[in-house]
Amino acid sequence: MKPIMKFLSYIALAMTIVPAFLAMGGIIDDATYKTWMLAGTIGWFVTAPLWIFDKKEDETI
Repeated sequence: MKPIMKFLSYIALAMTIVPAFLAMGGIIDDATYKTWMLAGTIGWFVTAPLWIFDKKEDETI
């Protein structure tokens, strides 16, 4: 499950970075930019803690 959460969190992180460049370039409008940023932010905060704070890794150190 951890690799899936990592993949999804990186996709969500990309959803917070890529729309900024697309909006700056005039490719997408402001409403679309805000929607993608919100979805990416929510996705990141939901999926990232599931693999970043994994207790199994902390115990092996």
